[in-house]
Amino acid sequence: MATNPNRVPAGVPTGGRFAPLAHPRPTISLDAEPAAPAEDPMVFSAEEAAEWKRLGFSRPQAQVWRTLTAPAGMISAGEAGSWSRSFRVLEAVRWRSAGFAEAEASRWAGAGFTPEPRGPASAAAWSKALGPNPKQAREWAKLGFEPSEAARWRDAGFGTGTAMHWANDAYGPAAAARAVAEGKMTPAEDNPDDGWG
Repeated sequence: MATNPNRVPAGVPTGGRFAPLAHPRPTISLDAEPAAPAEDPMVFSAEEAAEWKRLGFSRPQAQVWRTLTAPAGMISAGEAGSWSRSFRVLEAVRWRSAGFAEAEASRWAGAGFTPEPRGPASAAAWSKALGPNPKQAREWAKLGFEPSEAARWRDAGFGTGTAMHWANDAYGPAAAARAVAEGKMTPAEDNPDDGWG
């Protein structure tokens, strides 16, 4: 009878990988409730399909709208109908992802905040800094101010024209406000016809 020359005595660790320390206990419980499945954007109830069709969407169009907008929250047929009057689906996705409702996105887009670089992400930054005023934000942006910088000037009591005047003279908002309060300098009147706005 032939013997196997590769045999190793019992208990000798050879031929494999061994952990130097014990592994931690598993953290997964088999007793936990399974997570609810995510809503499938490709599946429509009869009522949903009828609503999409009533609004003029084909099934593939409805699937595209629902699939692409799903990360920002599943869109209804009515919302898609509203968005589609002003935006293509990918534009709507960007605006919704930036936190805008359709009417608000339309105001910002109408003020020139589309396409990039002054698109949805820029509009969101300006809205956070100056509030929901796209025309005011556009005025500040056209003069080269960043959202946070424009907010500091506005909070110091300056409009676009006077802020530009002081900024061109190398003043920051706080220094310009101190100079005005001390009567050392008087900035030009802030009006839309002063050549700055």
